Amino acid sequence: MTVWLFKDGEPPPVGPEPRRMRMAMLASALAAQGADVHWVSSTFAHVGKRLYSSSDVVLSPDPGYSLHLLHAGQFTRNLSFRRYRFHQRFARRVREYSRRLPAPDVIVCAFPLIDVAAWAVEYGLAHKVPVVVDVRDLWPDTMVDIFPSLLKPLARIALDRDFRNTRYAFTNATALSSMSHGVLRWALAKIPREQASDDRVFPIGFPARTSRPAQSDPGLPEWLSRLASRKLFVYVGMLGVTYNLDVVVEAARLLAAQGALDPHFVIIGTGPRLERINAAAATLPNVTAPGWLEQSAIQTILGRACAGLLPWEGIADAVPNKFFEYIAAGLPVVSSAAGELNELILHEGVGKTFSPTNPESLAHAINQMCDDPEQTAAMSARATALFNLRFREDLVYTQFASYVRDLVAQRHDSLGAPTI
Repeated sequence: MTVWLFKDGEPPPVGPEPRRMRMAMLASALAAQGADVHWVSSTFAHVGKRLYSSSDVVLSPDPGYSLHLLHAGQFTRNLSFRRYRFHQRFARRVREYSRRLPAPDVIVCAFPLIDVAAWAVEYGLAHKVPVVVDVRDLWPDTMVDIFPSLLKPLARIALDRDFRNTRYAFTNATALSSMSHGVLRWALAKIPREQASDDRVFPIGFPARTSRPAQSDPGLPEWLSRLASRKLFVYVGMLGVTYNLDVVVEAARLLAAQGALDPHFVIIGTGPRLERINAAAATLPNVTAPGWLEQSAIQTILGRACAGLLPWEGIADAVPNKFFEYIAAGLPVVSSAAGELNELILHEGVGKTFSPTNPESLAHAINQMCDDPEQTAAMSARATALFNLRFREDLVYTQFASYVRDLVAQRHDSLGAPTI
């Protein structure tokens, strides 16, 4: 069975400290089940805005699958015309390059790649190949939402081609998948139709941690060693518009003004808000912003943390990667997400929730966790148990890979062809 995977933006899972994300984990699971996997991405690193290479590269992260990085240029700002042009160039490169690949038995395309998804579905219809569109973001709706109310109608007209390609891809895909029920409902409402038996939700999933570092670990960063007596509340990720880090800074300011210096905020990452975060860290005694760190350092810090911070301002009903990263480290989650994730956190008792625009509510949640270490420890234990029961990489992506194989078997049965 030959599988084509299309996803750009994930870091290549190679090197001494690879960061494996959704498509990388699916690729490995499919390869482990005997598939010949070809994942097509670009040479542009979206985190850090740099090129891995100025020409096409083929890598082999695991036996049984190839990662094809296509050079399609780059961009410097996420909200820019250059980014829009980059996606169009990448789609053209995908169409051209795919002629060199062995013919697929099934295609899985992450969405958004709007143009790539529309082409993949068109290819699947022409060649009787099942296509799964894995919906991860609410484009182009989220692009329109960026504009002021008066300009939204004009933005929608400007993005009409994206809206048409989105409807085409969702309508004609063999199946839709997503990482949350809310995002899948959004996609189905675009068509509109009810959820079919082949439409599925597969959560993000995350690699299991092997152990929590000890307090005396010689690999601890020097600044972290100085915080040995503090209770750390950690954010890891992009410092962009999807997460309201201002509410974290203001909560830290409130706690500092109260003299509550036991909790300490560690904000790890880079992005458009980095300068503002650095300025805040320079004036507050309870905020540290070390910038972006290698994965081993991040794991060390999470191993010392009291909880993970998730000040979400993005898609309602989404379940972001960070939630899984935190509970994989055995951490309770302090979250402002609404809908599906909010219900999960409260139902499973794995964290605290707060208002995304109210620093007082975040400061109150932090104080509660510091004042009741037994409750916090219980949330940590439940987070670990929940992760091991439902969200481990091997559980989620073995199921996802088997689902993809089943679609191929169904298609071959319908055509009367031998099962692969």
